[in-house]
Amino acid sequence: MIEYFNKFRIVNVKLIFIVSLLFIITGMVMGCSNNQFSQPNVGSSHNPIKKEEPGVSFFGEELMPITEVEGSFSEVAGWLTDDTILYITNLHKGSNLYTYHLSSGVSSLFYQSDVPVVSADISPLRDKVFIHAAPTSYQAEVIVVDINGETLSQAKIDSFELAYEWNFENEEEVLLSAFNEDWSFNTYVLNIPKSSLTEVPLPEPFIVWPKAKEMLYLKWDENGLNLNAPLIKRNLENKKEATLMNSVHHIDSSKEYILAISTSEQDSKESIYSIMNTDFEKISEFEVYHLTAFSSWLVPFYDFIDREEKIIYLHPVRSGEADLYDEGFVLTEYSFETKKGKQLLNDLENEPISCSPNGTLCLYGYQFEKLIDLKEKEIINLVEQ
Repeated sequence: MIEYFNKFRIVNVKLIFIVSLLFIITGMVMGCSNNQFSQPNVGSSHNPIKKEEPGVSFFGEELMPITEVEGSFSEVAGWLTDDTILYITNLHKGSNLYTYHLSSGVSSLFYQSDVPVVSADISPLRDKVFIHAAPTSYQAEVIVVDINGETLSQAKIDSFELAYEWNFENEEEVLLSAFNEDWSFNTYVLNIPKSSLTEVPLPEPFIVWPKAKEMLYLKWDENGLNLNAPLIKRNLENKKEATLMNSVHHIDSSKEYILAISTSEQDSKESIYSIMNTDFEKISEFEVYHLTAFSSWLVPFYDFIDREEKIIYLHPVRSGEADLYDEGFVLTEYSFETKKGKQLLNDLENEPISCSPNGTLCLYGYQFEKLIDLKEKEIINLVEQ
């Protein structure tokens, strides 16, 4: 395994992974120290409106920001329902998770942890929450709770860093990629009802798991510096593999759709976003400008809205180098049914985005500390301390 990671391609991936983590941490620190919006440019009808105080456009009622928390606000974990989110606060020794009802402004304690919580992730069906806690720097504690905060499963695993992926077809399983300090890794499947960890050797740590017995991964050349790699489908039972696409630089999935991003053969300044269903059949694709970052392509943030058969994504207004680009990002929605895109907001920062199941509101920011009303084209502070 160590020899495998000594290959230059993997060293490059490690560098990107480490730098990405540093960017995320930096963004979170900046969010903690300055929770104000950057002022958008004025003049476009798509420009977001900075709201000094919450308005009445959210559910027909005034939205009350989260103001009183025990400890310090860490981040919003995501959407439990169309109008209820889950957020994390850090205490002196542990962490608390709270639900927050947007239309009533009521926070309720959801789960208490005696050790710091690194992150939490809501299952695709939104009936479970995966919690990653860290008792020490070299050990992870993983807890899965139900919608009422009752523990369903709990296990500990040695790791310096942890990545995880839900089994989208069978949400009783979660894939864990446990990294050592030298960035070698081991992969396990957590069986939630049994609270058991089973090691499952895989060629790559970052896997997409759209079907119970089939995973997708990018087969990077260990000896090269290729910017793209074959997209491989791997059967977990018989270990057979098949190539779905020859040249891809990013993959992801929701419960209903798979995203594969590649470089356009006709215009190297653009990326092609290919959308597949869970039977791996391509149903749509579109092109966007992209930016170079280090020895790879920058993939701006996006989110699927399965219920509306859409993807919402940020993209630059031109191609170029990411570290020199300063012209803002456009928030656009693309319909898989109509095969058409619609610009929603201009002049945004490239920050994480997560939309409510009905696609009317989106969490935004490195801590999801802001909220976008897509209908009213408004952005407000969700958290005030």
